[in-house]
Formats: sequence, structure tokens, C-alpha cells
Amino acid sequence: KAGASVEAYNAGDHERAVALFLSAPSGLDWNTCRTRLEQLVPGGVAQAIADADTFFAIELPAVAGWKISADQAATIRQPVLSVFGTRTEPMFTDAAELLRRWIPHVEELTPDLGHLLHLEQPNPLAQGLADFFARHPMSIPSGVGQRQANIQAV
Repeated sequence: KAGASVEAYNAGDHERAVALFLSAPSGLDWNTCRTRLEQLVPGGVAQAIADADTFFAIELPAVAGWKISADQAATIRQPVLSVFGTRTEPMFTDAAELLRRWIPHVEELTPDLGHLLHLEQPNPLAQGLADFFARHPMSIPSGVGQRQANIQAV
């Protein structure tokens, strides 16, 4: 799915690469996507373009190279929250289906939004995350408090 944006990046057109990468999975045309991003994160588009080398040359290849098997996923014991907008690309809904099959205790948060749901409507996402963490508070492993005390004493 990222092929066209990677091609634009490889051709040296960082602005087009970022535009293609952000607008495609969001389901928004670039003008709408850019406007929304700038409203929520002023200067964010310019920063994304400036950071294109880091994203396209380091982060995207690292994500593409990440692999997990059904057997590995089955060993996950922590609660898992799968977040995806119902108006997102099929590959993301396919990934959510895979999580449901592989991880027995996955919960879903599926607002009626695209892939940039955290930017389109951050409040429902924030509330969903808060609710999930309230249901599954993190426990502090034994000895952590003592290590903290030792660190503060130094």
C-alpha cells in the first residue's frame, strides 16, 4: 500500500511521499488531510516532510520487517487493545481479524473513522484508551519501589 509513497521518496519528492503516505490510509484527499493535520498539529506537515528520511529510510523498513507468528502471539498474556477505524483500509481490518484469531483476550476499539482516527477525533480514542487502562491497571513488579527509593537516595 505504501508503494507509491516509497517511489516518490526514492525519487526525492519528500512532500509527495508524505502526502501519499498520509492520505492513502486515512481515506482523506491530501488537501483535507493536510488541513486537518495542520489544525491539530500546527507545523506537523512541514515536520513530517523534514523527517521523511527517518521515516522512509529507517522506520518504515523496520515495521515492514517485523514478523510475529501465531505461536508467538499466543504467548501474550497481557490485555491487548486493537484500535482501528471502521473506515480504514482493508489491510488494517485484516490485521485486526488476525489479532482476534491469534490472541484470546484482545479487546477492540473501533470508532467510525479512518486510519488517522487519533487526529480526526481524538476524544473518543482518548476515552477508549482511558477505559481500557482503567479495566487493566498495570501492576508494579515486586522490588521496583525499592529500586526507586535507592535511586532517589543516590
